[in-house]
Amino acid sequence: MRKSVMFFIGVLFVISVVVVSFFGMQARLDQFKKYISEIEITSYDQIVGNRKYLVVEFIGEQDTFTTIRYRVAPTDDSITSSVEFLISDNTYTDEDGEKKEFASIDKNTGILEFYRYFEDNHFVTITIRSTDGSNVSDSVSVLLYLPAE
Repeated sequence: MRKSVMFFIGVLFVISVVVVSFFGMQARLDQFKKYISEIEITSYDQIVGNRKYLVVEFIGEQDTFTTIRYRVAPTDDSITSSVEFLISDNTYTDEDGEKKEFASIDKNTGILEFYRYFEDNHFVTITIRSTDGSNVSDSVSVLLYLPAE
């Protein structure tokens, strides 16, 4: 009886290994993916309420560049590329009724460029949003300041 029980357990073990390897769970790579839990824009001058503000001053007649700095959590080099930069309120209507873009941002690097097309101060809103599916974002309002000449 002992041999038949041991034989039965052995056969059952082999069958269970075959069944589990055929029908078992497949390892998915996305279950090991790290998602962004927080994005914080660190380049700002002040916070009013819950809104961040950055002032950029035009100097001279050339276009002006600035970089929007930020940090993500958790800090992992593989997830910092999972963000994109969005810009809004970056057009105005000139005297001829034509819409012109006075600011643009590189969607990958966060380099913000202002074009010297206008004579008044303008606000644009920059939003950094995660692209990994976690739906996390942060925004800053940027004031393009033209000093009095």
